[in-house]
Amino acid sequence: MNKELKQLHRLGGMVLDARLMKLRQILVAEREKAVEINALRSAALARAKILARNDGSDAALTSGADERWAGWRENEMRRLNQERAVLRVQIEEQHAAAKLAFGRTETLKELVQKAQQDTQLKARRAY
Repeated sequence: MNKELKQLHRLGGMVLDARLMKLRQILVAEREKAVEINALRSAALARAKILARNDGSDAALTSGADERWAGWRENEMRRLNQERAVLRVQIEEQHAAAKLAFGRTETLKELVQKAQQDTQLKARRAY
């Protein structure tokens, strides 16, 4: 019984490690989306400052390139925010799975310790 509990505990630890690794991967992906979103926002602010300095006269503005870029930027922001929302849901799901795996691992750890104590107690009584 002790051997089986130890094996289950090791397996539980591996499951927990896998859940935590997946959670880290999703967190990194979510942060990358946030960085991309911030880069687009910064680019828009930088462009606005350039236009303010030039009194609104600019070749890109007059040719319509600014308007097309603004449309692309908004579509890109929308896409990135949607992807980020999906990742946030995945983070919550993976966090819940990791909590469950942690609870199981801790329970198995306690069962292994209890079984070891019981074995030691039986050994002492046998003497």
